[in-house]
Amino acid sequence: MGEIIKFWTVAKEETSNWDSEVLARNGIRAAFGLYLIKEGEGTHLCELTPSSAALWVQNAFILEDEADDWEDPEGLEYENGVERFTYFRYVDVEKHDSRFLAGPIEIDSDDLNPVAEYGEDLDSAAWDAAQEVWGANPDHPLITWEATFDEWQAELSAKRRAENVPPLSHRGDGMLPLFYAAALKMLPNGEPTRESETAMRQLRWL
Repeated sequence: MGEIIKFWTVAKEETSNWDSEVLARNGIRAAFGLYLIKEGEGTHLCELTPSSAALWVQNAFILEDEADDWEDPEGLEYENGVERFTYFRYVDVEKHDSRFLAGPIEIDSDDLNPVAEYGEDLDSAAWDAAQEVWGANPDHPLITWEATFDEWQAELSAKRRAENVPPLSHRGDGMLPLFYAAALKMLPNGEPTRESETAMRQLRWL
């Protein structure tokens, strides 16, 4: 057995990239792009932080009315408006939200050597092999399932409320915490004055 090369499927939420009319016409709530990445591979693209090379394989959708008989009448699952091979922020599979991952696909480098001997480099052969395995047995991350997606959306809503909506406990004016904290940083010694209090009251959350 040679080196085991691992690939993972990563789901990227891409609803905003789609035409809203197309989504509405097909009863789609959210759209994800599914990509293959190679574990541990980082590429520096004129940046200090690495990026993950990614191969688009399919789209996945959350439907308004989850139906087992949805047949993708417009072929949206395999519609890709960009290059299939792209780069995005580095994915550390040990730290990444597991709901957005599926896999791994394990490729034995010894199985690729005969291919490499005929002119294709080992890395390209590994990507080709991973894509073939995925095509034969598509593995969708849990986030593409309705229940998991709804759970994630609820978490995001709760986080936004916690960060921006509740008033500070020691103030009664209902001002957004982020606005109040930013305003205090602009004051001498971080202490409100009569004039600043009047100005900050105008920023209250109404």
